[in-house]
Amino acid sequence: MKKEIVVGVLIAAVITALVAVVALKTLTERREVKFHLGCELPPGVEGELSSYRVVPYNLSTEEFLQMARVLGLNGTPSPHPDYPGYILVVEQEGYMRSLEYFSETGVFAYSDERVSYPTSPPPQESIPTVEEAREIAEEFMRRWGFWQDNMTPASTGSTTMGVGGKGGEGGQEWVLSRSVSFTEHLEGYPLVGAGAKVSVTVGADGEIGGFILPRR
Repeated sequence: MKKEIVVGVLIAAVITALVAVVALKTLTERREVKFHLGCELPPGVEGELSSYRVVPYNLSTEEFLQMARVLGLNGTPSPHPDYPGYILVVEQEGYMRSLEYFSETGVFAYSDERVSYPTSPPPQESIPTVEEAREIAEEFMRRWGFWQDNMTPASTGSTTMGVGGKGGEGGQEWVLSRSVSFTEHLEGYPLVGAGAKVSVTVGADGEIGGFILPRR
C-alpha cells in the first residue's frame, strides 16, 4: 500500500513538473514574439557595436491614468492579463476603446474602433492625405513626448471599405483611416521585431484612432 502511494506521488510530481515546463516554454515563446527587439545589421558589422538593453520608463498607475484621461478614457486600469503592465478597456456607443502599457518594453498601445474602423465611411474630404497623416502623427508624438530623434517615417497605409459592382465593375471604395509607421534607428541601423513597432492611426478630421508607441 505504501509503495503504491509513493509511486502515485512520484507520478503526480513528474506530471506537475512537465506541465510547469510546458507552461514556461509557452510563456517564453509568447513573450519572445511580443517583446522581441533587435537591430538589423548588414553583413560584416556584427560585433562592432556596443551592447544595449531596453530600459522602459517606470510608469506609475497615476501616469497611466493621465494618459487615459488625455485620450478621454475613464475607468480603473487593471493589471494586464498576459504581460506585465496595465490595461483599460471601455465600451462607448457600441465601439471598444482600449489603452495598454507593456512594462517590459515601455510600449503604449491605444485603439479606438470608432475612429479606426467606423461602420460607415466618413466624408472622404475629412480623411487626411498621406502627407497630412504623417504630419498629424508626428505632431501628436512630439506633443506627448513619444518622438525620438532616431525615428524616421517608414510607410503609410490605409484602411478601406469597398462595395463591389456587378462583374467586378462599378465598385466603390472609401478610406476609413490611415496608419503611419515609423522606424527607430540605433547607431544608424533600424530596430526590428515586435517590440520595435511604432505607428499612429489617423482618422477623419485628423482624430487619433490608435497608436503603438514606445517610451523607453
